[in-house]
Amino acid sequence: MKTKTHSVLTILILISYWSIAQTNSIIDSLKQQLLIETSSVKKCSIYNNLVRNYIHNSPKLSLQYNDSLSALSMKIKHEELHLLSMYNYSVVYRVLGDTPQALSILMDYKKAVEKKKDTGNLIPTYYQIGVSHMALDNKVKAVDYLLKSLELSELTNAKDRALINLNALGAIYDQMGQYEKALSYYKKVEASYLETGNLHDLGLIYNNIGIAYKNLDSLNLALNYFQKGYDISKDGNDLTVKSFQLRNIGLIKQSEQKYNEAEQNFIEALNIRKDIGEQLPLCGSYYDLGNLYLQLKNTEKAKFNLEKSLQISRNIKSANNEALSLIALSQVYEKLGNINKAYEFYKMGKVLNDSLQNNDLKEKVNKLDKQYQTVKKDKELAKQELEIKEKEVQIQKKRTQINYMIGVAGFLLVSSILLWFLLKQRQKRKNQEILALKREHQVKTLESLIEGEEKERLRLAKELHDGVNGDLSAIKYKLTSLLELNNNVIKEAISMIDDSCTQVRAISHNLVPPTLESFNLIEATDAFCQNMDELSEPKITFQFLGDTINLDKKVEVNIYRIIQELVNNSLKHANSTEINVQISFHNTQIQITVEDNGQGYNTTNSNVTGIGLKNIQSRIDYLKAEKDVVSNKNGTSYTIEIDINKLNED
Repeated sequence: MKTKTHSVLTILILISYWSIAQTNSIIDSLKQQLLIETSSVKKCSIYNNLVRNYIHNSPKLSLQYNDSLSALSMKIKHEELHLLSMYNYSVVYRVLGDTPQALSILMDYKKAVEKKKDTGNLIPTYYQIGVSHMALDNKVKAVDYLLKSLELSELTNAKDRALINLNALGAIYDQMGQYEKALSYYKKVEASYLETGNLHDLGLIYNNIGIAYKNLDSLNLALNYFQKGYDISKDGNDLTVKSFQLRNIGLIKQSEQKYNEAEQNFIEALNIRKDIGEQLPLCGSYYDLGNLYLQLKNTEKAKFNLEKSLQISRNIKSANNEALSLIALSQVYEKLGNINKAYEFYKMGKVLNDSLQNNDLKEKVNKLDKQYQTVKKDKELAKQELEIKEKEVQIQKKRTQINYMIGVAGFLLVSSILLWFLLKQRQKRKNQEILALKREHQVKTLESLIEGEEKERLRLAKELHDGVNGDLSAIKYKLTSLLELNNNVIKEAISMIDDSCTQVRAISHNLVPPTLESFNLIEATDAFCQNMDELSEPKITFQFLGDTINLDKKVEVNIYRIIQELVNNSLKHANSTEINVQISFHNTQIQITVEDNGQGYNTTNSNVTGIGLKNIQSRIDYLKAEKDVVSNKNGTSYTIEIDINKLNED
């Protein structure tokens, strides 16, 4: 039962409304489309596709692209696209392990969809709500929403959606121990996927069939299905499915006492899940390793992995997984000879497990009461509740007696742990202070270099403006006095001096832009782009999205210099006809994008790293920002992400 619970709950999250396998070629293609697309609605569609392609292998990037979708849809006042971003948020938060947040968003989204009577979107919405309740161990609510989704799927002849719901219902029967019935649901789904050639979801359903056979002790059949699912995931480079199959093959190896092979499978699955970042599967992997090491009597490794499992299960509010981790940890402490700790963990796990069972029982009885409305059921319900309360009173009395008996011993143990913890914390604070001093020194050094560069720019600008520009003006004045001679050569010289004055003024303003001193970053960048557009051949445009930005002048100067350097690089080397500059601000994230449609360059070639790019990188380091560069024959795109919270840390 311990193994089964982790497997079924996790695989359900994957079989959802999204069944898009991520490939680098798809993502690269979408990013290229984003560079050249001008329609806001089509850009929203591309953002949505990037959200879905990143969802399982990089959910944090998926969340960032959905922020862009949400901001742009609100800007153009497109209600349907904004609702789509809400739905995306619910899925991403669930993948990141924050199921309560996902469920809260889904319930708001459901109200909007029901109000619009949008049956097509209600089907996946009911399904996602059902799966979220299942992840939170609310089985009755989960079944209720899954049946609603299934009913609408059948009414609208949405076969793919119906199959997804059938699989979820089969998983619930699996959890309740009705493995044969669960297997009958899985087989129907398998037959349909084999007929349509849907390999991605076929690999997932093979996982569930294997789990059912394992629970029926048909280990050879289970291993066969796990291996088939693994082969599909390996051929399709589907890391999520691959991690599940590796994990379940490891469980079979563990039951066959092939512990070395099982350990290798579990560790490989764990590493994949760390890269992906999905919290519920990661919790399962730590539990598997802890359980294996417990069986091998390696108590230290067992304790480490089970504590990781417990921490994650509490973070994502998975009570079922928390109960399993607590009970397993009680066995670890028993082997370590710490009987008090062992009892404490067993007690917490047992109470939590009993609580889950009682909640389910009450919800099921309430559901039956609504269906049949009979006096007999009312009496049975009251009798059951009375028996449960009497048992709870007896258990509470025993708990009080036991707690009193172990109180003194517990006090001494807690005091010792507290003393050790305080000493550890003191050392940790010292280490943090040393690290903070080192970081402060690095920041001050970088800040001094940048300030020195800005002062030198100011000096050069003043010399150009006050010195060279003044001399040119004086020469022009003297030559003008000779114009009475009507000499064409003198006229041409005066014209050349006018051009030189214009260029000197432009260079001076470029070194120290007056708009940046008098106004904010957005106005200065807009003025810079307009000025460069007038002076250069490529079309240069600027766009700002999001909320108003209030930044320190040093930060504004560094961002401005980055944009200035990137635009100048494009003008010098790209041979482009268009250069687009964009600044967006949402929540605490500032995103700067500079794109052109020029010839691109090889980003892996070390020869392209010049002084300009080094200056850009030093300013990015100063701002504690992240950089992403995409460059090919269709152009170059620089994207820089700045977190305001990181800027405020110092």
